[in-house]
Amino acid sequence: VLSTLGGKILDCNNTTVDMFKYDSVEDMKSIRTSDLYVNPMKYQRFRTYIKNNGFLKNFKIQLLQKDGTAIMCLGSSMMIQTDLKKDPIIMSSLRDVTRVYEKEKLLKKTLKFAKIGYWELDIQTNKLIWSDEMYRIFGLQSQYFTATYDAFLEAIYSDDRRKVDEAYLNSIHRGGEPFDVVHRVINKQTKDIVFVRERCEHERDADGMVVKSFGVSMDITELIENENDLLLMSNTIDDSKIIVLWVLPDGSLFKVNKEANKVLGYSEEEFTKLNIRDIDLQSNYNQRIESWSDYKNLSNKKKKANFQLKNNTVVKVKLKTFFIFNGDHELEVIMAVKDDK
Repeated sequence: VLSTLGGKILDCNNTTVDMFKYDSVEDMKSIRTSDLYVNPMKYQRFRTYIKNNGFLKNFKIQLLQKDGTAIMCLGSSMMIQTDLKKDPIIMSSLRDVTRVYEKEKLLKKTLKFAKIGYWELDIQTNKLIWSDEMYRIFGLQSQYFTATYDAFLEAIYSDDRRKVDEAYLNSIHRGGEPFDVVHRVINKQTKDIVFVRERCEHERDADGMVVKSFGVSMDITELIENENDLLLMSNTIDDSKIIVLWVLPDGSLFKVNKEANKVLGYSEEEFTKLNIRDIDLQSNYNQRIESWSDYKNLSNKKKKANFQLKNNTVVKVKLKTFFIFNGDHELEVIMAVKDDK
């Protein structure tokens, strides 16, 4: 498309005519470039940018066909006549990428629904690219987060950073083997504990050196929120230094994991004689007994607590609580990590 900076269409090819569903080149020349824009403000920004810089490459923009249908276009524009005493002439190439754009939107919606983010790391430049879902999983905002490998590690729960770093570096040193690791994140916005599964593959150069890594991060918190999955992942949970307590409605402890034994200081036999109120100093035991349903609603909102250890030391913890059925029993599952702050 040949047009002036002022918006007059001077000429175009038949492909442009067909793409915008006009009747002829003369039909297109009868409108102004601003008539093609869905958003007039973007047209004004486009004019200003071209005037100041002389070109704009690989931009996406929604434009209108003659019948008002919006299509997504990929374009590049440059001034080929820059005499500002006259109306500068702009040459633009446009390609209809609506189908690709719709597929991208569908993919993004699918990944958001599945809570899967994807990322790409350029090892030579340390530049890290995150998808939108990555920011949601970590509770970060792109404008306030400088995406580098070190920044990614910093966003991981402190006790899990070394494990993730070693898994990634070992995969590179083993000739670029894929890696698969589970770690925790404290979502910066909700302050919830999030379990994330990282999977990654690498790209090598002609010398066989790893130059890029491509990975996905999946929020698997909901997947482990039932007893079977928790038991299957018991080794991972213990390695991640998370306390897990399975509690009966009357407050007695049905089961604990190894990390609970280690941190709280009780043996398995001693735990069988304890009640949750012996550990959680802020446990609302009376409401647990009087109204189980009310207690459940409050417990789901509880994010922090003070746990008393066997030696009477009190430690602050962050909590995630949910409820599962085990045969005839409904169990409260309390997952806790020490609050570093």
